[in-house]
Amino acid sequence: MNSRVSTTLTAVATREFDVPLARPSRFLSPGDCDWTDDGAGNWLAGYAGGLCYSLTPRRADSHLTLHNRGGRDLAVLSIPGFAGTTDARLTMLPSGTSAALPDNEFHILQGERRGGRPVVVGQIVDDGEPCVLVHPPRADEVDWSQMPGADEFWTPYSPAPTSEVRRSDVNPSGAGSRNARGPRSAADAGVFCESVHGMAVVHNRGERRIAVLMTGLGGAFDLVVALPGESIPIPAGAGIHYVQAAREAGRPVVVDVIHVRR
Repeated sequence: MNSRVSTTLTAVATREFDVPLARPSRFLSPGDCDWTDDGAGNWLAGYAGGLCYSLTPRRADSHLTLHNRGGRDLAVLSIPGFAGTTDARLTMLPSGTSAALPDNEFHILQGERRGGRPVVVGQIVDDGEPCVLVHPPRADEVDWSQMPGADEFWTPYSPAPTSEVRRSDVNPSGAGSRNARGPRSAADAGVFCESVHGMAVVHNRGERRIAVLMTGLGGAFDLVVALPGESIPIPAGAGIHYVQAAREAGRPVVVDVIHVRR
């Protein structure tokens, strides 16, 4: 006995939807679409200027505070150790602000993303006495007319009130400006320099603001201002760096000169 089975096919209409991807944040942070257990493998190199720090040894939650006196916003990705990125924390550090960092062993300093990719500008290894490694700007990248502190401290582009600043106005031996009435030496200013993990660091233990004018093979590339109790890390690489008190009558007051030969 033959029988026929009639099968009816019903066409089902389908539609495709575009699912929007999460837009990456300004700085790489845990939870971003390009975040992995190894952080990010597509870092770009950048630079940061105007960075210094202070230590508060007796503070329970954080002993390291960063001060961003540069003209660019930064962020810090703090990682408990070198083995992985579990429990990493992001701390924002906008231009002109300070931020206490968690007591972690390793910190990655970031600039804003470029083309969607994260930008590394330095790192900090902290075993109680932090080693701060910062990628400095190139001399041709600096806009000295917008440099924080240039109205108070001397730069090669500072206007002199009555005449050009002569080489004789600055005594590289550390005696300071011949026309100044302020501190005449590093000791007078309460400033000293030491090596921390092989890196030069200038400490301001005086009662006034100081600044370090940093110069390298391409010329002057940064001016970093430090308040009393703060420290200025000197970037790696050959250079001559001028530790200053505030200008007196428009003249530079250089209290110390640091020569880095590597």
